[in-house]
Amino acid sequence: YLAAVIASYMAGLAVFRRTYQSLQEQSLQLFAPMITAAFLLADRLTFVDPVAKLAPMCLLSGAYGVINAVGTDMAGTMCFVLTGHLTKITNAIVDRFSTLAGKKPIDAFGMFRSVSVFSGFFFGALAAWGGVKYVPSLKDRGLLSLMGTVYGA
Repeated sequence: YLAAVIASYMAGLAVFRRTYQSLQEQSLQLFAPMITAAFLLADRLTFVDPVAKLAPMCLLSGAYGVINAVGTDMAGTMCFVLTGHLTKITNAIVDRFSTLAGKKPIDAFGMFRSVSVFSGFFFGALAAWGGVKYVPSLKDRGLLSLMGTVYGA
C-alpha cells in the first residue's frame, strides 16, 4: 500500500516534469483539469466503496505530486512546507528589528511568498472546519471533489 502511494506521488512528479518540459507554460491548462479529475474520481471511488482505499489514495497521491511540482518549479515555493515558511517570516521580522542582525531590510518578495503560503494554509483549514461544521455530510462524500475543484481552479 505505502509503496503504491509513494510510487503514485513520484508518477505525478514525473508526469509534471515531462509535460512541463514539452509544453512549458501551456502545461498548466492540462494540469488543472487533470488534478480536478483525480480528486473527483477519488471521491467517487470512495463513495462507491468506502472500504477500498488503494485506488483513491493513489489518485490523490499522484495529484499531489503534480500540485507540489507546480508549486516548486513554476511558483518557486513548496506549498506543503508550512513550518519552513513560518520560520522565514519569523526570522525576517526578528532580523529587521535586531541590532545583532544589523537590522536587515525585509525581502518583500520572499515575505510575500511565505505569507501567501501561510495564509492559504490558514484559510484552507478555516474553510475545511467551517465546511465540516455546517455541512457535516462533506466528511462522508464531496470533500475531495470540492478540494479538487479548488486546486484545479
